[in-house]
This record gives sequence, C-alpha cells and structure tokens, in this order.
Amino acid sequence: MQTPPTIARIDAQAGLQRRVWLASRIAWWAMGAALLLAAGGAFGDGPLAEAEAASGDGSVTVRYDRFQRSDAGSPLLIRLAPRPGAAGEARFCLDHAFSRAWQVTEIEPAALREELEAGGTCHVVPLAAAAPAAPVIGIRVHPRRAALRAEGAVYLPGGGAARVAALVWP
Repeated sequence: MQTPPTIARIDAQAGLQRRVWLASRIAWWAMGAALLLAAGGAFGDGPLAEAEAASGDGSVTVRYDRFQRSDAGSPLLIRLAPRPGAAGEARFCLDHAFSRAWQVTEIEPAALREELEAGGTCHVVPLAAAAPAAPVIGIRVHPRRAALRAEGAVYLPGGGAARVAALVWP
C-alpha cells in the first residue's frame, strides 16, 4: 500500500514537527510556572510577596513587600523594641542606601522632626500616652527605579540594622 502524498509530506517534516512539539511543551510549562508564581505572590500580594527582616539584636523588625512596582507605593511596618526613658518619642533611622532606593512619602504617626547623621536620616515620631510595649510605625515608600535588588536598612541609633531587600518590577 502506497502512502498518500499528504502524509508523505508530513513525514518528510518529522524533524520540524518534533521541534514545534518541543517548543509547545516548553511554552506550556513556562505559562504554568508563571501562573504558579503569580498565585504565590511574585507579581503582587501573596505568601511569596511578604517578607520580614529583623536586626541581630532584635531592636528593629520590618515587614515589607518583597516584590514591588516602580510606579506604585509600598507599605513598611516598623516595630521597635521598647526603650526605657523614651519620653513619648520613638526614633528610627534609614541608611543612605535605603534613601537611594526608596522615597519615603508618608510616616504614621507623622514625624515630629528629621535628623541627619553619618549613617543616614533619623525620624522622630510621637508615641501615644499609653504606647504599646513595642511601638509600630508605618511608612509608605515609592521605589526610585526598577531594580533586581533594591536594598537598604532600618536601624535604631546605637542598635542593629534590619536589612530590607526587594525586587522592583518596572
């Protein structure tokens, strides 16, 4: 029995068929991986997106988004260890690398004043009369540019630093 001409042409292109099949399978796996990453939070909110950094001495803990967008703000929650004799104020500092990577657009509670020091910029915020054992300060930052790794540190003067690192999508 002779092979019909159409099938003969298809058989002649078997190498091309295998390459197309391989490219198709790779594309399907890539789409599946992208969907899993998106569901996990690699492109927005989700378990992969949330990160927490703490200083070695436990004086500062920072919660932030590991994946950020260059055109959108992102919240950071800073928890400070209680300090005796704080006199109704809390002070935290952002190092120079942090200031190069992010622009601070809002601090809650609003800063009473900012102070420059050799390591970076310090912000002094008021504490409520019945302040919690560990003050929590919220700041909103905007990445200055897209980056594979935007880095900086939040620290207390004389204390350890909590290193913050994020991937900033364009």
